[in-house]
Amino acid sequence: MRQLLDSNLELLITGGCLYVPLLLDPSIAAEWEDHAGGAASPGPAGRPLPPPLRALAGKPFVLAMTLASLAASYQAIHPASYEELRRSCLGKFPDAAMEEDVSPDLKLRTIIFEILPHFIKMKRGRRPGKPGEAEILEEIGRRLGIHPEYYRRARQLYGPDSLKRRLQDLPEAPDPGGPPEGLVAAPDLRDWLHRVLAGQIIHQEKDRLHRLLAEGEPSFETHWQYLALQLYLADRGHAEIDGCGFFRLGRRGEYLIYKRTGEYALKDYYGRIYRFPDCRVAVATLSRLKPMVLETYKHPLLFGQKPGQEICIRQFTPTADFTAKNVIQALEEGLSALYHGYNSRRRNGYHSLDRITEHHRSIDFADYVIPRDDPRIISGELEVTNAYT
Repeated sequence: MRQLLDSNLELLITGGCLYVPLLLDPSIAAEWEDHAGGAASPGPAGRPLPPPLRALAGKPFVLAMTLASLAASYQAIHPASYEELRRSCLGKFPDAAMEEDVSPDLKLRTIIFEILPHFIKMKRGRRPGKPGEAEILEEIGRRLGIHPEYYRRARQLYGPDSLKRRLQDLPEAPDPGGPPEGLVAAPDLRDWLHRVLAGQIIHQEKDRLHRLLAEGEPSFETHWQYLALQLYLADRGHAEIDGCGFFRLGRRGEYLIYKRTGEYALKDYYGRIYRFPDCRVAVATLSRLKPMVLETYKHPLLFGQKPGQEICIRQFTPTADFTAKNVIQALEEGLSALYHGYNSRRRNGYHSLDRITEHHRSIDFADYVIPRDDPRIISGELEVTNAYT
């Protein structure tokens, strides 16, 4: 849709419906002759549905969607573009953290409220069930040791007085005017749509601020905790709890999320034990959620030893769709590959642990060998994770 709105095409708008140019090949042309100009079909509750095909000035057009559905779905279809528009509409603030809170970073919220809670251990004695946002923020703040100064600054930025000033400073919602009609250039439709969305954004923000002020100070607590965490991250740029962490990348709103392996051991064909050091299995939100190892690291399922290598994982297709479920799955697939992916009998992967020939090998694991009766192995502190493969 974004490509359509940024194009130079002429679009047809009639009765609140958007029609796009129809390219005709012989089979479509025959169907066009059969249906063009046909009567509208009855829809739900007897309301007529718009005709799927229309013509104007000899040009054929096909129904795409209604303008109402375009406005309603734009945020879900183009979240980055909607976020940019939201920032533009809500104005700029002298403190970046306040602007961040008004225009929430959706990926950061997903990391904090969905991905981290999957991996970290919540405090003992809590009630069973899914933790709420306030509980998650409290636990993260306690585990990170966030200094009280961050909470003081959050209260100052997000107190009743600052919200009242925010209400006063909000611009008036623009008048989008009536929907365009007839042949319309795509950029003109885009401009009208942005005015409609800007009005929605400003009205929603005013309603939110009025509701917060009406509810009083107790309703601010979660916002203060979240803003304090953002202030902390703005200073540190990184957070880690129970071996699960993330840090910001160069582009705003993009992150690298990781989970540590801890130390683990693998066995080779002859039953020798190899101790592998801790490393971070990570995915980046900038591209496909393909698990990689951040450190300089060697493993049978890594081609070399340089940092940032992708892990060889069979029967796993990475996606670029950023959701908590997809990130968690990618991290767990990467961890599982390092722990369990190497089969000592088949010697699968790029390299084998044991030396098959006397020729020089580019990656050698002899320095990882430890005795089978190593106290950490005997006590179970160090687990041989491929013991059954």
